[in-house]
Amino acid sequence: MDMLVQQKVLLRFECRMARHEFAERTIVVSPGFQEWVKAELNLMTAIDPAEVSPSEQVYILFKRFVLGKSMRTGRLFHRMKPLDGNHDIYELKTPDIRIFGWFYRKDFFVAAFGANIEQLKGTGMYGTYRDLAVAFRDNLPLNEPKALYGAGENDVVSV
Repeated sequence: MDMLVQQKVLLRFECRMARHEFAERTIVVSPGFQEWVKAELNLMTAIDPAEVSPSEQVYILFKRFVLGKSMRTGRLFHRMKPLDGNHDIYELKTPDIRIFGWFYRKDFFVAAFGANIEQLKGTGMYGTYRDLAVAFRDNLPLNEPKALYGAGENDVVSV
């Protein structure tokens, strides 16, 4: 995994931290995810005007994850269905955005794709993004296991 980050096949998420804050978890993103952030996410506005922008929502969620803060199962992330499939793709959630990826190891998330909730609702695209994330993972030159296969939500994030 470190070699893929060095080669920029995957890009490490970096966040600003106060002196008393330390990274306890890791997020890496695909180049496609980073391009989506630049080309689409940064231009989106919140569905609810009382919310921060979608790009700020993602930054806050990612920083929360990296700092080791509580990640409530169901509300902030969950394993995608069907659960009996061997995909082990997770969905991280903000009010406006869904992020599709997997846990390479405990506390180590790989964000492959992102989408606006309005683009997903009622379109059947959740399965498409799940399958795209599986294909992206399968094509990475990683030794097996490439993910925490069969692990539940409580097994992938330290409390």
